[in-house]
Amino acid sequence: MVPFLKFSVLRLALFLVALVTFSWLGAEMLLAVVLAAVVSALLSYVLLRGPREELAGTIQDRVQRRLEAGGAKPSAGSRRRAEDDAVEDAAADAALARQDEAARREAAREGSAEEGQPGAQQ
Repeated sequence: MVPFLKFSVLRLALFLVALVTFSWLGAEMLLAVVLAAVVSALLSYVLLRGPREELAGTIQDRVQRRLEAGGAKPSAGSRRRAEDDAVEDAAADAALARQDEAARREAAREGSAEEGQPGAQQ
């Protein structure tokens, strides 16, 4: 949690410095906020490489530990999606089975109709 706070505070500090600078230069507030957001994003990419990599390493370590401990538990949302997918797959399979059955019946009907026609060659 500490690397996240450190990175967030540094990003916020860059934004505030940029905002104060643009306001001091006489930019309107909306323009100053937009410019400060863009400039602080660019500066944080260049200046905050170390804290960003530290945060990424912390996240990677946490994910690795979860995977080694038996995998991450599925969230409620992913379980719901899996259930929805299973229901949709079952409905699609049932529809295909009905179509196959209808095609078999039609083929059987056509076959029996051809056998009953006079003059049909066998």
